[in-house]
Amino acid sequence: MEGERRRERNNLQSRWWCKDAVGTTYENNDIIDGRQIELTNLWSEVYETVGLLRDRGKDDIKSLRSLIQDFRQKLEPVCEDLGKEQEIEQLLGCKAVEEIKILPPKHAKNKGSGKIILSNKTLALANAVKPKRMCSNCKQMAYHDKRNCPNPYAEFPPSAPDSSSDEDDNDEEVEEDDDSE
Repeated sequence: MEGERRRERNNLQSRWWCKDAVGTTYENNDIIDGRQIELTNLWSEVYETVGLLRDRGKDDIKSLRSLIQDFRQKLEPVCEDLGKEQEIEQLLGCKAVEEIKILPPKHAKNKGSGKIILSNKTLALANAVKPKRMCSNCKQMAYHDKRNCPNPYAEFPPSAPDSSSDEDDNDEEVEEDDDSE
């Protein structure tokens, strides 16, 4: 029952992004030869033993530590031959995939598109082809008209309020009053 479920899960896993996904990306040899199961059982025993040592004295803890260090010294000459990739594979418990078969993403079609910002060179080339217009404001042949003239007050300069003009108006009103009498 467990084997059937695992086989079904392996067949269904990641079919949508791999060309020919049949199983998981790691090697199934660990499951077949039982090495992974043995390692899991060993870890359980180690945790259980350390839990039992919590209530014991320091002598038992030191003896277990010395046993582990002796065993590590026996294993170190064997482990030194491993390269960096092999150490990582051993740490993770799976081997690297030889050939990567991933499909490229589908082309995305977004609604609309942003305005393309043209360079100054491209704008200058486009303006060189356009005919010049007569600006009715500044009376020049240019690439602008009255609405977007760079000199908007060329025809009608702005008038500044004078105090002298106000006095002239008042004098005229007084003279008109005198005439009416």
